[in-house]
Amino acid sequence: MEFAENTIEWALETLELSTGEIGLVVGANRRTVQRWREGESAPSPEHRRHLEAINQLRYLLETGFRNPEVAERWMHTPLPALKGKTPLFAITEGEMDLVIKNLAGLASGAHS
Repeated sequence: MEFAENTIEWALETLELSTGEIGLVVGANRRTVQRWREGESAPSPEHRRHLEAINQLRYLLETGFRNPEVAERWMHTPLPALKGKTPLFAITEGEMDLVIKNLAGLASGAHS
């Protein structure tokens, strides 16, 4: 459960997502996300996979940019590879895999 709590806290603080938006990303309602955050329940295996994707995003942001401000700017910049959406908006639209793919491409030096 600590994994879920830490992941949710990071998404709330760093990505500035609401619990409702985190719910959209992981396929759960706001109250369920709140219960995970408070350690009242543990996510199902399916929800845990979505939380792991958020952690993958965290890892790529923390290792792929020279500082948090540059990572934050990237998250708020419309990208052609995301059809003009910002990565942050794309995440809330259910496109986490596409955001991670683009971010991993940047980290590897490839251009998406």
